[in-house]
Amino acid sequence: MNDDLAPKPFAVVAAGVILLFLGWQCIDIDKPWIGTHDWNGSAWSTAARHLIQRPISETRLGVSLDHGSAPLDPKAFYVHHPPLVVWLLAGAYKIFGVSEAVGRAVPIAFSVFGAICLTFLAATLAGRRAGLFSLIAFLSTPCLLYYGRMPNHEPIGLPLMIAASWSALAWSRSPSPRTFVLCLTAVILACLSCWIGFVFALALGLSALWWMPNGKRLFLGIGIASTMTLLFLGWHIKTVRTDGFADLIAAFGLRAGAAEFGFFDWIQRILDWLLRLLTPVGLAAALMHALGRAGLPVNCRRTLLPLAAAGWANVLLFRQGAFIHEYYVYFLSAPAALVVGIVAAKAAAPRFLAQIALVSCVLAGVNTAVSLRGQQSNLYASAIPESPRFVVELGLRIAERLPPDAVILVDAAAIGEHLAFYADRRLVHLASATAEDLPKLLASSDGIVANIGLPATRDLFDRVLSTARNRIVKREEFTVEKHAFAAIRFEK
Repeated sequence: MNDDLAPKPFAVVAAGVILLFLGWQCIDIDKPWIGTHDWNGSAWSTAARHLIQRPISETRLGVSLDHGSAPLDPKAFYVHHPPLVVWLLAGAYKIFGVSEAVGRAVPIAFSVFGAICLTFLAATLAGRRAGLFSLIAFLSTPCLLYYGRMPNHEPIGLPLMIAASWSALAWSRSPSPRTFVLCLTAVILACLSCWIGFVFALALGLSALWWMPNGKRLFLGIGIASTMTLLFLGWHIKTVRTDGFADLIAAFGLRAGAAEFGFFDWIQRILDWLLRLLTPVGLAAALMHALGRAGLPVNCRRTLLPLAAAGWANVLLFRQGAFIHEYYVYFLSAPAALVVGIVAAKAAAPRFLAQIALVSCVLAGVNTAVSLRGQQSNLYASAIPESPRFVVELGLRIAERLPPDAVILVDAAAIGEHLAFYADRRLVHLASATAEDLPKLLASSDGIVANIGLPATRDLFDRVLSTARNRIVKREEFTVEKHAFAAIRFEK
């Protein structure tokens, strides 16, 4: 007797879950880039804006984190990650205009696409009930609930890996040119999204070679596609920045290092990330799968292996990055959700236990996501509050008072590209400079904007004025949300 869900209830409930997820993601979708890790959105939006405003001869389709109207600084081109997320944002901004809502809509669309692919992947492996349970577990993780709309490499790369896994499974059961091309296309795009896509490609290719009937063809196809993509990225890095390879190698060494923390500190931090972003249920599933204790059928374990390999590799290879950025565990959300869904659907235990596990997953995920949504990065350490619009208004005021090609000293915290994105000016953050740096910075700058209402800032501002008094051309004072500012323009 078939105890699986009928097609119609499966489709209706799955569609309802996805619509709930979409509704959640569209809440304050136009919020300024000031939330937890929103510096990604402002940074990649800056690069995307260059691609639609400047000629290709200047950008070379590279990721420039420079600001203002002056020629792009060659050293400001970012080559630490593949550029697909910036290209996607540029396309969306070209069509719909530059806005936070459009920027978040791109990863949301990919998250929904990945959720659909994961649902059918699980359903193909273990039935529609497993597909629905996996969908619920996946979309209820804070990885998806919060970071699923963050313009960054993870929300773009993971759905493409899931799509490649689903296409590979379909090809293994019924080889066709369509599923073969879909798999290779997804692999290429995943590799253009994130470096860990190459680990996934290797694991998927080896999985096809070892376990799929006639898998040699797929292995060769994935190998050729990923190798050509790697060669293209190498050529593009060299084209964008002459010292790009040296910069990339240095970044890899930094992200892979562990000099800043001890082994047990790292383990504790990663477990904390996994517990929060995958939920306790998801963490248990990820560890069960890693230890081979998940109780999955052989075909399920083999299909999950490339996704799990990519997820764990991103954490283990880039130890320093994973220690600092909690969303490095993002890639583990898919294999964890698949383990939860398949085990819950196939467990011999009473069904209410599976329902309790899923409800617990949802409640824990929503609780953490609500907490993350409520956090905000402030520009100043002050008792005077800053609304989410504060950074936007301050940026606009700076743009009104200093020319587009100006280099401007600012006293705001250097928390990312937030302020520079909204001002669209080249900013130098004094908080990261020493007293010895001040004369040199003043000599190369065109002005300063400072929060003169704060004692610590006022002292610094007075030192700047005493040093640059002979170059002062104009001084204006203005207020943004009870914060008093002064904008000083220097003679060229």
